[in-house]
Order: sequence, then C-alpha cells, then structure tokens
Amino acid sequence: MADIILVIDDDTDRAALTKIILNKAGFQCMTAFDGEQGLKMAKSVKPNLILLDLMMPGMNGFEVCIQLRKLPETIDTPVIFLTAKAETANKVKGLQVGADDYVTVPFERDELLLRIRALLRRAHASPQERQGAQPGKIIAVFNLRGGAGCTTLAVNLAVGLKHLWNEDVGLVDFSLPIGVANIYLNIRPQHSISELTEFYPEVLDKELIESHLTYHESGGIYLLGGIFEPANAEKVTEKHVAAILERMREQFSYVVVDTSHDFSPQTLSIFDKADEILIPVPPDIASLLLTKASLQIFEELGYIQDKIRLVVNWTFKENGLSVDHIQEAFQHKIGTLIQYDTNVSEAISTGIPVILNNQSRTLVATLEDLSWDLSRPIEQLSFPDNPTEMWKRVSRRKGAFHQQKSVWSKLFKRSQVN
Repeated sequence: MADIILVIDDDTDRAALTKIILNKAGFQCMTAFDGEQGLKMAKSVKPNLILLDLMMPGMNGFEVCIQLRKLPETIDTPVIFLTAKAETANKVKGLQVGADDYVTVPFERDELLLRIRALLRRAHASPQERQGAQPGKIIAVFNLRGGAGCTTLAVNLAVGLKHLWNEDVGLVDFSLPIGVANIYLNIRPQHSISELTEFYPEVLDKELIESHLTYHESGGIYLLGGIFEPANAEKVTEKHVAAILERMREQFSYVVVDTSHDFSPQTLSIFDKADEILIPVPPDIASLLLTKASLQIFEELGYIQDKIRLVVNWTFKENGLSVDHIQEAFQHKIGTLIQYDTNVSEAISTGIPVILNNQSRTLVATLEDLSWDLSRPIEQLSFPDNPTEMWKRVSRRKGAFHQQKSVWSKLFKRSQVN
C-alpha cells in the first residue's frame, strides 16, 4: 500500500503541483488548505508523513505542528516544513516545535522526494533496526603535506568499500578551507557542509544530514560536499564535526573522511571520532619528516598504533626513496605500496574513480585489497549472500574465499549432524 502524504498549504497552485509530483512518485497525496482543515484531516486520515507550509493565514505552520504533536494519531508522524524563509532562526524553531525537516520553496523535485523517502525509511524501521544496527566505521585520510594523494585515496577507498561489500558508504569532505572531493567525482553538490553549520550541532540529525548528501552514480557512494567558499570555513566548529560524523556513523556502514592538512581543532575532532587514520606517504624526504612529526603528535594524543595505518603512495614516477628506506624511518608497519599510475590524473578529469578502471589492473588490485584491509571484522569474517565481483577478486588474491568456504562447509555439516 502506498504511503499517504498530507500536504497542508494555503497556496493552492503549489499544493496542486506538489500533489502531482507525489502521486507520480508512487505516494497517495491528500491536500488541506489551512491549518484547521489540516489538523482535522491528519486526525482522520492518519498520514504517513505531513508537508506543512510555514506561512499560512490563521494558524501558521509552527502552531499547527505544535497541535500535531499533541494528537495521539500524529505524535510521531514525520513533518517537513515548506518555507520560503531560509533564516536559521526559522529552521531551529521548526525543529524545536517538532518538525523533522524543512524544504525551502520553490523546491527541487528530487530534493523533496529524497527528504520524504529518508524520513519514511526512518519511520518504517523497526526498533531493532533503529537500535541494533552495527555502528559504522569512520576512516580518516590525512597527511600534513598537500599533494600526498589524500583526496584520491579517500575517494577510491569509499568506492572500493561500496563495491566490495555493497553496504552504504558516505564520503565526507572536511578538507578546509576548501573542498575538492566533488571535483574528483565530477559532481556539483546542491548542498554542502557550510549549510549544516547554520544549525546548532545539537539539532543535527541523520535526516537533516541525509538531505544534504549528493549521490555519485557510478561509485554508488554519497558525498557530503565540502566548503566551496573559504570564508565559510570559519563557521565549521569541532562540535559540528563531531555531530556530523556521529550521525553519519549511524547511517552508513563506512564513513570515509578527507581531512585538512593540519592539527586544527576541527581535524582533531575527526581523529577522535575516527576508528582508523590512514596516512598516505609519498616516498620523498619532506613527506617522511612530516609523517614522522605526525606520528609523534598522535603518540602524544594517546592514540594506539593500531589506529594509524601508513601506506606508501607513489605520487610521482621515479627517483623516490626505497621502501626499505621508508620502513627504517618509522617504528611503524608500512601496510601497502600504491604504485604510480598515469590513469589517476585521467580519472580525476573524468570523475570516474580509478578503482573502476579496468586498464589500471595493478593499481586497482592494490586499492581493492586496501579496501578489504580497512573493512570491519563483521564483513571480513562473513560470507556474503550475494558476493560482489570485487569481493570475488579480493578473496581469490587473499585466499579468503576457499578458507571461508571451508569454514562455512564445516559449520553446515555440523548443523546437519546435530
């Protein structure tokens, strides 16, 4: 049965257009043209979601929402405000009186449907699904030096995790003062982190953050776009960073974060939330010195060695230090060697991550294996119901396929005996 959506809006033309959009999207839409009529219909129809205009004669949207939260029939019904006013005060007040989200009118069709579906998924989820889900893993990609390949690695790691496990993966561009991950994916986000800073960190929730995500089709990942105007970087506080990452951890199995090249309060907040910090190290003296300094700071911060993973990343073609030389420089294991590949630059230009490029087989295999190494144990120790092609390739290389198949075969035989 289709979800019922009640539109309460005194603008009859907009209400009619909204009804057409929702009906075509597979919903059953009903309309009311003032607050009192809307309350009566909400009580009798018991809609799955309500779109509520903020500025109406008589009872305004705030007053209607307060009454909706008093009715047993609509106390938990998701409410989205339709508002022409984008001021922070109105957004905060709307959330305070019980609204779940807002859409600024005139709205984009895709944005409206995305927000509606996000709230309906939450409303339909069982208590077990909402409370018992495995927490997502946060992976921060960091280097004190620009040009170390952090963004390239973050983008490809996010896509690798998605194509490996077919789990939901989010990519967050917290590279300040300006983000470029969207350029590497050749997408233009309609929303960014700077818009989320208009809210108090305490009111940021999964649905609000989800409404600011942009989907990358070939990669299958969701991007939370970074700051596009450097002046807005000052608005991002460590509390915003912590709130955004915690909410995304609840929503995604994996959250990959492209960080700034510093130890600012915002970056430190990312490190505190991260389960693992990945440091790509180009094979040159400057990178080694900066990485060594970073490791010393991490030690002073009390981070255990297992939280830090170093990979050698050849960002240039030749004349780099040897792996043995790099290994000697650190009292820390070097896990992966990422070789130089000319297709990386082309991938950035096309917006198709190099991990999806069949022509770069050696590099692709390295990135796929790294994605596996950074995966959660719950995935590594499981046998997927529908293994992806990437999972099959990595399993063959690591010998995990036959090992896991043997384990599952033994368990099956044991269950048959019992």
